[in-house]
Amino acid sequence: MDEMEKFSLHSANGIIVKKTIIDKLITFFVLMAFHRITQKLSGH
Repeated sequence: MDEMEKFSLHSANGIIVKKTIIDKLITFFVLMAFHRITQKLSGH
């Protein structure tokens, strides 16, 4: 495995990790917002 292959693999992993973190954050905020909306609708 040469250096270029290592580098491209590493940067691809970095992008995947960043995407996963962003996806988790988005999911978290969506769930929080959804939870608040359902609480308002049920009158609590």
